[in-house]
Amino acid sequence: MAFYQVEIKEELIPKLVLSVETEELGINAGLQDRVIQTYEGCMYMDFDKRLMETQHHGKYERLDVALLPNLYIAYKVNLGKVSGAVFNDVKARFEEGDPLVVNTLAEIAQVAEDGKKAILEGDLDQLAKLINKNFNLRAKIFNISESNMELVKTARKCGASAKFTGSGGSIIGTYPNDETLRSLIINMQKLNARVIKPFIV
Repeated sequence: MAFYQVEIKEELIPKLVLSVETEELGINAGLQDRVIQTYEGCMYMDFDKRLMETQHHGKYERLDVALLPNLYIAYKVNLGKVSGAVFNDVKARFEEGDPLVVNTLAEIAQVAEDGKKAILEGDLDQLAKLINKNFNLRAKIFNISESNMELVKTARKCGASAKFTGSGGSIIGTYPNDETLRSLIINMQKLNARVIKPFIV
């Protein structure tokens, strides 16, 4: 945009970037990363099929970061995954109309909507439950390696909620207090994993 001195509506940028990645570069990717890279901060995203077909973009709604609870990210130093390898099978099953995949993804979308409501209402206990539910639903349709599962189980044993940040190798969740955070740091070190507190603006 800067190079060609053109203006593109912000809500159209994620889909444009995604098309470059998938069509030009052959990378299997999704819209979520493109939306947050475009808007930054904390965003609610609705990729309803009818919305996407009629207005060519989803519903992207900014949420006040001041409403967010204590967040952590934990990642294994030597573990990561390329999204394409993870998403290929599920995408194919979705396009074929596999009921398990279609219904589970619809449930995950509902979890996002319920999560937005929990954030706006300050219901942090409910938000933690929804974060856990997101991962549990994902595990129904994706193969989760033991090394990745170890991260989630360890975080939950410490009293934190946990779900993947993306395709694997790192998790994100909420924690109630500093004692839980200390426990997370100590126990994650045993897995060769680091814990950070993200600073969101």
